[in-house]
Amino acid sequence: MIDYNNDSQTLSVSKLTDNNTKCYLYFDKKKTALETIEKLGMEPEETEIGPITGPSCDQENCYSDNTVNSMNQNGLYKAGEDDDGLSYVFRGTVSNNWVKFGKDSSNNDIWWRIIRINGNGSIRLIYAGIGNEVPSTTGPSTNAITSIAYNSQDGDNTYVGFYNQSTTPTNSYSESHEGTNPSDIAKQLNDWFTTTTKLSKEYIKYIDENAGFCNDRQASTGNHGRVNFTNEGYGNKSTWYTPYDRVAQDSSINYNTTEQKPILKCTNKEKDLYTIQKSNYGNHKLVNPVGLITMDEVIYAGGFAGQKNTSYWLYTNQGYWTMTPSHFDSTAYAFAVNNIGRLGNAKVRLAYGVIPVINLKPDNVTLQNPDGENKGTTSNPYIVNVN
Repeated sequence: MIDYNNDSQTLSVSKLTDNNTKCYLYFDKKKTALETIEKLGMEPEETEIGPITGPSCDQENCYSDNTVNSMNQNGLYKAGEDDDGLSYVFRGTVSNNWVKFGKDSSNNDIWWRIIRINGNGSIRLIYAGIGNEVPSTTGPSTNAITSIAYNSQDGDNTYVGFYNQSTTPTNSYSESHEGTNPSDIAKQLNDWFTTTTKLSKEYIKYIDENAGFCNDRQASTGNHGRVNFTNEGYGNKSTWYTPYDRVAQDSSINYNTTEQKPILKCTNKEKDLYTIQKSNYGNHKLVNPVGLITMDEVIYAGGFAGQKNTSYWLYTNQGYWTMTPSHFDSTAYAFAVNNIGRLGNAKVRLAYGVIPVINLKPDNVTLQNPDGENKGTTSNPYIVNVN
């Protein structure tokens, strides 16, 4: 038996019964984000994004409705390591990250935008609408496939989960976060994938089924000024989750208006990286390879917790969920982007938009007009050569 441990990157062979047994191993070369970028003719910036500072707000007014009118960074940037290697993100007011891929059940084109190039070379896409013409990015019914609660129940720590326990209260951290019951939003994504699109039929072979979706439920070790937070992560125990640490002041409940620290690695890959059954790693709980954007990816794109911003490419003039937990305090909270582009936490029982995210294999991706200009724009989007 041959076993590969992805975390330690070691290969072992066991249960051989004959000393003369010969094994022939063939390895695929590991793909990188930079190889995909070069293949698609993209032009990344040399700058690597570190901790994210407020785009341009007056620090005294970051909690007001002050709008960020411009960003200092616009383009494709290095964003550090994800679970597979160095990743590159589209940041700012970019317009060259459009992709046309797949059909819906009425045979309309499905439009997407590239969030980032993953460390394994796959392309992470967020849904942008349907139609033979380019969909509006800020209309009243654009990107979201619907608006629903993340979870219709919210009285237990388990409901910060993309999957959760159907029986509550939970009595341990492990029990709280070992759930096999899909959240309301996970059910909606599954239904959309299998019934509203053809992605599960003709187009599934073009989707990368190894790249997962992180629902980072690691409990914090700090209390952000709240002495009642024990961070035990189960039942009705008041708990901060580590994503909140990345955007909040160390000793305060307030968002850090100076610096926020997104990451692309999943803290607990075995439990919180949602993958399908045949993936090489993760928790293997997904029915279909579809999820949501994370809080961290929103920040890399140009969002900032606690601050209004209508001038980065993920702004859509509507509220929508991320896949990232925030905290539990009598009710469960997850991060969402609201209709003025502000990233913040929201009670999971509230209705926000659902915007699917998938990961695309780069092998068959090209430009609609390979010899044309305006690469990746709406007039010359990236497409998949379907065969």
